[in-house]
Amino acid sequence: MSKTEWAGLLLFAGFALWMIVDRLERLGKQLAWMTTRLREDMAELAGKSERARELREEWRRDQDAEREEKRYTLITHLIIWGVVGAAVLAWWWFSAGQH
Repeated sequence: MSKTEWAGLLLFAGFALWMIVDRLERLGKQLAWMTTRLREDMAELAGKSERARELREEWRRDQDAEREEKRYTLITHLIIWGVVGAAVLAWWWFSAGQH
């Protein structure tokens, strides 16, 4: 395989890995939401409406903190992928035609 084919293969593999990780992250969020919702329902059924309200507030605080953390993670990932992309592009540019 040529270097250009390897670069394309690596980009495709990176994209596929990103898609899988994204799906797993979404599944984790759905499971966390369902767990919280189940705990709220159980608290309400047990007659502890105050505890159910506390669980809802805790969920909202956790979501706000997660959004803040996700923003910084996104910025970090963009910087890392930008550096990796620039390195791959430089490698491909300087090695083109040298087989």
